[in-house]
Amino acid sequence: MAIIKEKKIRIVSTIENLDENGLVVDEPEINKSECAGFLKISEDEFVISYAEITENGKIISDIVIMQDGIRVKRTGAVKSDMYFAEGRTDKSLYEVSPYAFDAEIYTRKIRNSITRDGGRIDLFYNMKIGGADKSVRMKIEC
Repeated sequence: MAIIKEKKIRIVSTIENLDENGLVVDEPEINKSECAGFLKISEDEFVISYAEITENGKIISDIVIMQDGIRVKRTGAVKSDMYFAEGRTDKSLYEVSPYAFDAEIYTRKIRNSITRDGGRIDLFYNMKIGGADKSVRMKIEC
């Protein structure tokens, strides 16, 4: 049986463009958002769910925290399904209508302090999307 708790969700992502040597180019892009959402608690996983309204439209996100990794699935104006596990590379499709990009994610580090009361996730990863290399840190608090 799942327990569902209303939560305020805060997301901060810091994205840095990388050159061909893996060095940071230019200033980082920092995106911050805050919205209402839910923390769903079951025996084998936690799920953070929330919806955001962006200039492209509504995006619904589900962040599934499992013992072996974290899955971030988005539907709506952005469609993606990414899996994060330390030291692992995952390939997926990232769609922002009318475009679709191949995305490759290498997870460097995951910090997870989510409990039944909430907490925080830090994802540190490298991403190749549409031919561009990026270094990303995403903080999710609930």
